[in-house]
Amino acid sequence: MSVEDAWVEIGSLKNGLDEPMFPQLSRLASLVKILPHSNADSERMCALRRNRLAADSLNAVCVSRISFRSKYIDSASFQATKDHLQRHNKYMCVRK
Repeated sequence: MSVEDAWVEIGSLKNGLDEPMFPQLSRLASLVKILPHSNADSERMCALRRNRLAADSLNAVCVSRISFRSKYIDSASFQATKDHLQRHNKYMCVRK
Protein backbone atom coordinates (compact mmCIF):
# COMPACT_ATOMS: atom_id res chain seq x y z
CA MET A 1 0.00 0.00 0.00
CA SER A 2 1.39 3.40 -0.96
CA VAL A 3 1.55 6.30 1.47
CA GLU A 4 -1.12 8.06 -0.57
CA ASP A 5 -3.44 5.04 -0.33
CA ALA A 6 -2.79 4.71 3.41
CA TRP A 7 -3.90 8.31 4.04
CA VAL A 8 -6.98 7.84 1.85
CA GLU A 9 -7.83 4.77 3.93
CA ILE A 10 -7.29 6.65 7.22
CA GLY A 11 -9.40 9.53 5.91
CA SER A 12 -12.27 7.19 5.08
CA LEU A 13 -12.43 5.54 8.54
CA LYS A 14 -15.75 6.24 10.31
CA ASN A 15 -16.84 5.96 13.94
CA GLY A 16 -20.08 4.41 15.21
CA LEU A 17 -22.04 7.57 14.30
CA ASP A 18 -20.78 7.37 10.69
CA GLU A 19 -18.60 10.45 11.20
CA PRO A 20 -14.95 10.63 10.11
CA MET A 21 -12.71 9.32 12.91
CA PHE A 22 -9.68 11.48 12.10
CA PRO A 23 -10.82 14.50 10.06
CA GLN A 24 -8.06 16.82 11.29
CA LEU A 25 -5.32 14.22 10.88
CA SER A 26 -6.35 13.48 7.30
CA ARG A 27 -6.39 17.19 6.48
CA LEU A 28 -2.98 17.68 8.08
CA ALA A 29 -1.54 14.80 6.06
CA SER A 30 -2.88 16.26 2.82
CA LEU A 31 -1.33 19.64 3.65
CA VAL A 32 2.02 18.11 4.59
CA LYS A 33 2.18 16.32 1.24
CA ILE A 34 2.45 19.64 -0.60
CA LEU A 35 5.51 20.82 1.36
CA PRO A 36 8.81 20.69 -0.53
CA HIS A 37 10.93 17.69 0.40
CA SER A 38 14.23 19.52 0.26
CA ASN A 39 15.76 22.96 0.10
CA ALA A 40 17.69 22.20 -3.09
CA ASP A 41 16.17 25.10 -5.05
CA SER A 42 17.10 27.71 -2.47
CA GLU A 43 20.55 26.15 -2.02
CA ARG A 44 21.07 26.26 -5.78
CA MET A 45 20.21 29.97 -5.90
CA CYS A 46 22.59 30.71 -3.03
CA ALA A 47 25.34 28.74 -4.74
CA LEU A 48 24.83 30.71 -7.96
CA ARG A 49 25.06 33.99 -6.06
CA ARG A 50 28.17 32.85 -4.16
CA ASN A 51 29.87 31.95 -7.44
CA ARG A 52 29.50 35.57 -8.54
CA LEU A 53 30.98 37.14 -5.41
CA ALA A 54 34.15 39.12 -5.86
CA ALA A 55 37.16 38.15 -3.77
CA ASP A 56 36.73 41.23 -1.55
CA SER A 57 33.07 40.41 -0.90
CA LEU A 58 33.84 36.78 -0.12
CA ASN A 59 36.61 37.86 2.23
CA ALA A 60 34.21 40.26 4.01
CA VAL A 61 31.66 37.46 4.45
CA CYS A 62 34.31 35.16 5.93
CA VAL A 63 35.64 37.84 8.29
CA SER A 64 32.10 38.66 9.43
CA ARG A 65 31.29 35.01 10.10
CA ILE A 66 34.49 34.51 12.09
CA SER A 67 33.82 37.68 14.08
CA PHE A 68 30.22 36.65 14.80
CA ARG A 69 31.26 33.16 15.91
CA SER A 70 33.99 34.48 18.20
CA LYS A 71 31.39 36.69 19.93
CA TYR A 72 28.70 33.96 19.95
CA ILE A 73 26.43 36.08 17.75
CA ASP A 74 24.16 34.66 15.08
CA SER A 75 22.04 36.38 12.45
CA ALA A 76 18.95 36.12 14.66
CA SER A 77 20.54 37.90 17.62
CA PHE A 78 22.58 40.50 15.68
CA GLN A 79 21.44 44.07 16.38
CA ALA A 80 22.22 46.56 13.59
CA THR A 81 23.25 50.02 14.79
CA LYS A 82 22.73 53.37 13.05
CA ASP A 83 26.37 53.19 11.96
CA HIS A 84 25.72 49.85 10.23
CA LEU A 85 22.71 51.29 8.42
CA GLN A 86 24.60 54.43 7.33
CA ARG A 87 27.38 52.31 5.85
CA HIS A 88 24.81 50.25 3.93
CA ASN A 89 24.07 52.51 0.97
CA LYS A 90 23.89 52.51 -2.82
CA TYR A 91 27.64 53.15 -3.16
CA MET A 92 28.73 50.00 -1.34
CA CYS A 93 28.06 47.87 -4.43
CA VAL A 94 29.97 50.08 -6.87
CA ARG A 95 33.19 48.47 -8.05
CA LYS A 96 36.27 50.67 -8.13
